[in-house]
Amino acid sequence: MCIAKRNRSILILCWSFAWPAGAMYQKPATRSHSLLVNLLIANALIFISSPVVAGQLVDFSAVPRTDNGASPAGPIVRIELEELWRAGGDNDDDFFGVIGDCLRDEAGNFYLLDRQLCEISVYSPTGKRLRTMSGQGEGPGEVDDPNDFLFMPDGSLGIVHRAPGEIVRLDPDGTPLSSYRLSNENGEPLGHVRLRQANVSGENLVICANKRRRSNKLSDHERFLSIFSGAGVEGLKLINNTKQGFDFEERSYTERYIYFVDRGGWTTDAAGRIYIAPERNQYLIQIFNPDGSPLRAITREFTSPLRSSEEKKKVEAGLTMTFNGEQVKLDADIEQRQQTISKLRVDSDGIIWVQHSRSKLDLDDGVFIRYDRFDLKGQFVDQVEIHCAGDSVQDQLHCLSGDYFILLRGITSAYDAYYAEFNAPEETTAEDDGDIEPLEVVCLRRK
Repeated sequence: MCIAKRNRSILILCWSFAWPAGAMYQKPATRSHSLLVNLLIANALIFISSPVVAGQLVDFSAVPRTDNGASPAGPIVRIELEELWRAGGDNDDDFFGVIGDCLRDEAGNFYLLDRQLCEISVYSPTGKRLRTMSGQGEGPGEVDDPNDFLFMPDGSLGIVHRAPGEIVRLDPDGTPLSSYRLSNENGEPLGHVRLRQANVSGENLVICANKRRRSNKLSDHERFLSIFSGAGVEGLKLINNTKQGFDFEERSYTERYIYFVDRGGWTTDAAGRIYIAPERNQYLIQIFNPDGSPLRAITREFTSPLRSSEEKKKVEAGLTMTFNGEQVKLDADIEQRQQTISKLRVDSDGIIWVQHSRSKLDLDDGVFIRYDRFDLKGQFVDQVEIHCAGDSVQDQLHCLSGDYFILLRGITSAYDAYYAEFNAPEETTAEDDGDIEPLEVVCLRRK
């Protein structure tokens, strides 16, 4: 939601998303298998029933499942990055609020979605600022609650607007187009839908959203991932979650219920296939064909690190409800271990990149992050280490097409300040935030 203050209702839910800590040193678990056995396991194709997944609407029991051991088949791949340009920060006229996503087009231009300022900044391949698109408001092409953005099947740029749930479309030059709105098979609008993310799958879109359900409960809603036609008509629903992490009546929070794929746990590839990580506490990837039929399941032997007491306190600290202006702390059931898979992406070669709870742990000097990589058959082929300057806790790396990357320096602090500003009392101003350094964008390329 944009930083402009909203009128507050009688009941407001205020909570903060805890970014993966990643700074805690964790000694690798002792392996009970020899390297040879691990390599054999890593290449084993097993045709047995896949794990049962809560909210699974597509049957994966009859498709191939590849179970991998703890070690990849190949050695670690080292990728070194070189800086091309940077913008923002203390020594630049450009200012950013909170960059939520980044894209690169076929001409090599870079697009940065600012969730706080409700605008898109466009930069040339050499770092020249070309234009600013959209902006805060309710007029044509404007947004006030952007969550994500994407290049639509027709080549237009679509901004995923949380509420009201629609995709605001723009020409690449910023000219407003008609919005993409969701409907059921009868052409009726999907009411009270809040959009989280969207990706292209051929001529269709795959959309992650949540929808208020008819119920007497204040917190009763459904989160879902569905395939929609180019006209916005819902087709197959792939997975949903009707469990309520927040219980307003009981004033409680159950973390294992709150997990869904909407925070990076799904993606699509150039062929239209869909990839999801449906379970918080399992290393499990499910792959769908573009029509939504199941293709394959992938697992890997893996144990997430235990959370430290400081990490658990950070999660609990943001869990409050406000009743008539009075903050009430929730009775929280917090998971003991970190979330297993945090992000999926598929590159132009069809290789699956997985960021998980150990991707930023126990790294050598100069290594920013380590990814697991799998081929389409599900084999754990290798791990890749990205070498670049940065703070793995405060900064975030976005992988773009053509071996380009965007490093967001200070994004964690930017998000903390953003949510603090939104949740602060009305008389609080942004000047009270202290010495928070401005967000800086660094464009990098593989050497």
